[in-house]
Amino acid sequence: MRRRVGASGAPPDAPPSPPASPPPTSRSRLLAILLGAAVLAAFACAFAALASHDSWSLPGAIAGALARVTPPASSPRLVTPEELATRDGSDDSDPRVWLAILGVVYDVTAGATHYAPGGAYAGLAARDASAAFHTGDFTPDGLHPSLDALEPDDFEAAVATLDEWSKFYEDRYERVGVLAPGWYRDASGAPTEKTLRVAEARARRADAREAHAAEAARASTFPACGARWTQAEGGEVWCEDGRSHPRKEVRFVAGKRRVRCACFPDPAFSDARQLYPGCANAATRCKTG
Repeated sequence: MRRRVGASGAPPDAPPSPPASPPPTSRSRLLAILLGAAVLAAFACAFAALASHDSWSLPGAIAGALARVTPPASSPRLVTPEELATRDGSDDSDPRVWLAILGVVYDVTAGATHYAPGGAYAGLAARDASAAFHTGDFTPDGLHPSLDALEPDDFEAAVATLDEWSKFYEDRYERVGVLAPGWYRDASGAPTEKTLRVAEARARRADAREAHAAEAARASTFPACGARWTQAEGGEVWCEDGRSHPRKEVRFVAGKRRVRCACFPDPAFSDARQLYPGCANAATRCKTG
């Protein structure tokens, strides 16, 4: 029996053929139309929302739209000295207690027993008393922010102390903002030269830590010699492992000449690792006179 076919040549029970895809140019045109319609709709909504305001400008509208989709850059809250002065915990209607250290304001209300009136550290509240954290002077004359009277070495030690206190407050209390204007921030909240000086001290301390770590690593790689001196026999240096070779190591660290006896695993010598007079380069013990 011959099988009947439809007009298209396919059996009558076959599924219909899918419609032909539009040519690429038609598809692109359709996408462009849809995209344009979406953009127009978005602008229509924006203009409709703005129509309820008494005044507006197109640049302002665009800026507002961008602000809604662009996360704002974080900036600290500016606390004025007048506002900070009211946060001493003495107002029953607003018992908050704030203090500032290096120009950063913290809410220490949770520790009001220490910082509110009658507390051991009440003098630190409602002000920047950075100097007192270092000096321990809690008299009215000592409760101020300036570290300028300190000598350079004392200044760096003070910054180290204040950084420890700052970490204490960061870990335990909420940061409110920065004191502006103040000793460490100007009226706009930008760092003053006092803050830059503190930052320089921190950088020097960081460099010193790195140098100390490098020296410790070097001392571990090239350990110090054993040494002794007696009136009868004079001086002697040696390497404890019995294999390394004593050398007078000459180095310049931070512009200062440093000399020590160090043990090196190879018998090489140079101006930086000098032989002791009369000592063979392969020796593990040397007389120093």
